[in-house]
Amino acid sequence: MEAGKRVCVFGEPDREGGAPAVGVQGTAGARQKDALEIPLPGFGGVIVASFKAVDFDVARALQIQMSRSKSKQRELEYACDILIRHCKGIYAKNPETDELVDLRPDAPVQPKFDVYLVELIPELRMDGETDEQLTARNILRRAFIKDMAVMSAFRILQDWSDGLGEEAVEVLRGE
Repeated sequence: MEAGKRVCVFGEPDREGGAPAVGVQGTAGARQKDALEIPLPGFGGVIVASFKAVDFDVARALQIQMSRSKSKQRELEYACDILIRHCKGIYAKNPETDELVDLRPDAPVQPKFDVYLVELIPELRMDGETDEQLTARNILRRAFIKDMAVMSAFRILQDWSDGLGEEAVEVLRGE
């Protein structure tokens, strides 16, 4: 399929565990070779987050901040911050062609863990929550469903960034 060409709605995401269901329609984009794709749980591999490699200086600064606090909550916040900062966008993956598809084909940028993602997947918003109350950390944690999945994604991104994680990435993708 050509980049920029409209595609049809495809796939029925996995609804086990009460995960939000979405049908996806968008525009096929060029595959990003310098990015790690991590599927969001509960969508049957149809919705993926694309990440760039972790920048050492940024990671080091956040790690110093985290080390000052011995809290498990702080470790989770650190992992969230790294994932948010290094997210290139959230895309759909056509299971038949394995192509990434823009979720917002007419927008200049794709949604990340932000209000644009919540517009596409309203189940990521808590009842009565306003746009001003939404935080990227909360959206990311809801998108990954469980905090352990956030920590796993963080470790896989770290390993991949270090050039050590190809095997872990293959396991995550089920290869």
